[in-house]
Amino acid sequence: MAVIQDLRARRGLFVTENATVAGNAAIQQNITVTNTATFSNTLIVTGAATFSNTLSTTGFANVGGTLQVTGVATFGTSNVTFDTDTLIVDATNDRVGVNTALGQTVAFMVTGDANVSATFTADSIVATNITTTALTVTTGNSTFDSGVLFVDTTNNRVGINNTTPDASLTVTGTANVSAAFKVGGTTTLGSTLAVIDAATFSNTVGITGAATFSNTLGVTGVLTATGGVAGTLNGVANQCARAVTAGSFMTGGGTLTANITLSADATSINTGSKLVARDISGNFAAGIISASLNGAASQANTLFYNSAYRAAADTVVANSIVARDGNGSFSANVMTGTATSARYADLAEMYLADKDYPVGTVVKIGGEKEITEFTALDYIRALGTISDKPAFLMNKDLEGGVAVALKGRVPVRVVGIIRKGQGLGASAIPGVATTNSLCYFAIALEDYTALEEGIIEAVIL
Repeated sequence: MAVIQDLRARRGLFVTENATVAGNAAIQQNITVTNTATFSNTLIVTGAATFSNTLSTTGFANVGGTLQVTGVATFGTSNVTFDTDTLIVDATNDRVGVNTALGQTVAFMVTGDANVSATFTADSIVATNITTTALTVTTGNSTFDSGVLFVDTTNNRVGINNTTPDASLTVTGTANVSAAFKVGGTTTLGSTLAVIDAATFSNTVGITGAATFSNTLGVTGVLTATGGVAGTLNGVANQCARAVTAGSFMTGGGTLTANITLSADATSINTGSKLVARDISGNFAAGIISASLNGAASQANTLFYNSAYRAAADTVVANSIVARDGNGSFSANVMTGTATSARYADLAEMYLADKDYPVGTVVKIGGEKEITEFTALDYIRALGTISDKPAFLMNKDLEGGVAVALKGRVPVRVVGIIRKGQGLGASAIPGVATTNSLCYFAIALEDYTALEEGIIEAVIL
């Protein structure tokens, strides 16, 4: 079918051969062409349009229903619109829009989601979200989320939070690596590096801050960390640019060309210029230890005092350290100090007696030696009584002497009825006191009512 001028059909049109229309074509219902269809101007179809072979329109094409072309569809310089704005071909600007009105600003523009199940190739992509198994960019830079990820295809660099990367990978901010971290070239970090899993660097590593590796660190090149390295370091030792030097009392050391062993110059015996080491039992020996020690010493045989080691004793031993016995007591010859109290009550002095007298016996100056027992026939004052536990004893080194209480509270041998506060003087029994208001040497501190001899507490004046 060949039409030189316009073609107008108020009903459907079915053509089994080639259809060529030189003018405008307006079909109010369906059109079906089983062979080549050529429209030199506008094509308007109100219903569905089916072309079993090639379709070519030079002018504007508008199909209200379904457009099905089995062969090649060629539209001239006019725009093509499918389903209002579901698909728009802007022939003037050579642009295509999906779900967007005429006026696209780029060659291919999609409003809404775009699902591509096969390869999608484009010179430039601007999208809110992209989900893909693999994304390949051949030319032109790529920017994701305003610079969160930037791909510089000109210089083959990637920037994270950086749109001007100066290395293959430039990260501005903290980088957390939870799995293996491997770097083949030189690594320079201006801040702290923390790697949770294994880290392998095939070249030089420079870290300005601290480096913490929670797993193995392998460095083939030189490792420089000004803030220190925490973790297990594996690598070529002689490239660490460091050496180990043995300090005082240590042996070994050297450059890091192989394994290095440091040994302590120590011993458990008393040896000069050696470190102290414990033996198999945890003990060590030393000469003089000068230190502030905290804790309890389990034992010591001697203590160093006044240029000599001295043992301790609770008896009178020259050049020994004073120790208390099981009762908390100790003995000494001369003690220099100030006594603020006394355990016993009387002041006594050593005298030579003509015989042995029991405690509390009243004595006087006389007899074959220095003292003897006091009787009622004596018209002199008694000296005192025999004491067994004086609070203070004078002239204690008198050989063969006996302690006589001169002052204080003492036990006194008495006889007869005695009231507390009465004076005590001589009785008819030698060495035994009784009441005497005229010549007394002590005052009774308690009553006594027995007629036979006994002992009471009294104070010697």
